[in-house]
Amino acid sequence: MDEIYGIISKYNKKTCSNREYNIFKVLEMTDREVLMCHVLADFLNPYGAHGKGEKYLKIFLEKIIKRMDYEEVSVSAHVFKEYPINESRRIDIVIETSRVFIPIEVKIHANEQPAQCFDYYMYAKQKDNEAKVIYLTKWGTMPSEYSLRSADGKRLISTDEVVCISFAQEIQYFMKLIIENEDDSVIKEIAKQYSDAIKEFTVFVDKELKKEVADKICEKESYFRSMLVIEQAAEQSKSKLIYSFMEEIETQMTPFLKKYGLKKETRFDWYDYKSKATEEYYAQSESTYPGLNYVFSNITLFEGIEMWLRIEIDYNLFAGICLFDTKEGKEFNIGDQSDRRSQKMKDILLKYMDMKNAQCEGWWVQYWYLPTAYDNTKLEENRIPNFKEMNEAAIVLSDRDKKKEFAKECVSIIDRELCEITKFVKL
Repeated sequence: MDEIYGIISKYNKKTCSNREYNIFKVLEMTDREVLMCHVLADFLNPYGAHGKGEKYLKIFLEKIIKRMDYEEVSVSAHVFKEYPINESRRIDIVIETSRVFIPIEVKIHANEQPAQCFDYYMYAKQKDNEAKVIYLTKWGTMPSEYSLRSADGKRLISTDEVVCISFAQEIQYFMKLIIENEDDSVIKEIAKQYSDAIKEFTVFVDKELKKEVADKICEKESYFRSMLVIEQAAEQSKSKLIYSFMEEIETQMTPFLKKYGLKKETRFDWYDYKSKATEEYYAQSESTYPGLNYVFSNITLFEGIEMWLRIEIDYNLFAGICLFDTKEGKEFNIGDQSDRRSQKMKDILLKYMDMKNAQCEGWWVQYWYLPTAYDNTKLEENRIPNFKEMNEAAIVLSDRDKKKEFAKECVSIIDRELCEITKFVKL
């Protein structure tokens, strides 16, 4: 295995020294949903800056989402970015004609929102009885029930009403088709750079490296047998790293529990890392992932609502204050996230915390990415651990000392942010 690691190390050095200039990376666009959407939408737009009319839209409709009526739709289509359906909902990309409505929701790093796909589907059906939601993610994952279920919890749209496509496969293929069917050198170069940008956030392994590693594995029976065992153990190994890291976070949180009146939440097992940091984490598409829950025991809200501190791993690590309804839940019968806040609740929250800069989303009252306390997607991707993709910053946490140091850094940010926004610190 040392020989294979040597091949990978040599390849990484080679690619770093020969890496081509990429305008998307220079502009830090590679995993920013809004900016990546704008470029994709312009390729699709018959009136886009490319000046090629409906040429690329036809390719997308025919080859990517497999519409038989691609010619007819392309002739009269308009393409919109951030299409508003109400005051709070905007569809990332919409392809629309007088009879066709194609909503495209894009997820690169952003969390799912409650009832998001449900709302988009119901709106689209009013425009087009045959409409389906096109759900574009890194690897083509299906939205969770959190997004497919209505806000009141009473209705659920079928997964048959959602078409999942990915940047890693379908959009890469779309760029390949543009390059193959285009004589314009500028357009070809932009499509190539966009394709390379996608590789950055989908952890693309080059064919050359795969071939060299495969050749080495096939040299000996022992190498091949080891590869098969490693393949089966890979996701369990990655989830074990998550488990051990969250254990370290829990250990380092201990000195701060008294300061903030926190108690470890043990009644509900609400997506706790001890039950969720498993290999299934890498197969799921849910919006809630392994975490740690603490109850603010000195805070009294009303009607069974509690204030929690939650530290959670999605792709990145983040922490924040959220609200949990301890009463019988609609789905789980053991309580549920409290996604809606009345004016009465907002007034009560003001007694305990500074709300002026609160980033409210779903059950979150305030949250911070770790260890930066702001949006990690603004940073170079290898500076921040990505536990789904297991980038370089995540891999190094397998080293015990680096894991302890990073956990210490994260917990210090949680302490700092709680001090800044809360009015109930125990001194």
